[in-house]
Amino acid sequence: MPLSVVSGAASSYDANIIRFSGLAAWYLLISVVVVGTTAAGNVARHSVTLKRKYLIHRVLSRLLYLTVALHVWTIFVASFKGWQLADVTEIGWGTLARNCGVTAAYLLIVVAASNMTRSRYPTQWRIIHHTFPFVILVLATVHGVAAGPDHDRLAIVVPSVVALTVLGMIFAIRSYGTHTKTKFPQKRRYVQ
Repeated sequence: MPLSVVSGAASSYDANIIRFSGLAAWYLLISVVVVGTTAAGNVARHSVTLKRKYLIHRVLSRLLYLTVALHVWTIFVASFKGWQLADVTEIGWGTLARNCGVTAAYLLIVVAASNMTRSRYPTQWRIIHHTFPFVILVLATVHGVAAGPDHDRLAIVVPSVVALTVLGMIFAIRSYGTHTKTKFPQKRRYVQ
């Protein structure tokens, strides 16, 4: 039974929160990856200063964590109100979509946790922080397109294709273009 057909006002309300928080998290994920990639690869050099790019990246990352937490919490709470998580999917490959979403959430936790160990393990942090967001984005896109009742709407499919294409081009420019290695801002250490 599709989520939009579930009876009751609370179920419809939960379904809308799940849908919109998932979409908001996906758009924030795209924004975080675009800003982070352009800042790390120094792709858009003259538009915004590097310090502002990192500030924007941090703020968008925090908003991403909050919307993913809202998305997961609403699914968890709604599962106690009478419909199962399996009711979210309309097409037959719901377990793949759910697994992609769960894996993306766990990888997002790994990226967030790696920020705390950045000063101790800079090489590992750089590998995790520069590789996992692209994997998370692909997994989140598969989850978003396949998990919900919006999988056939152009408002979901077209931004997915455009975002992955643009990010692929940014990644190619960053990887193969002529750019200088960017110094990452270090945390200030206060000596007393």
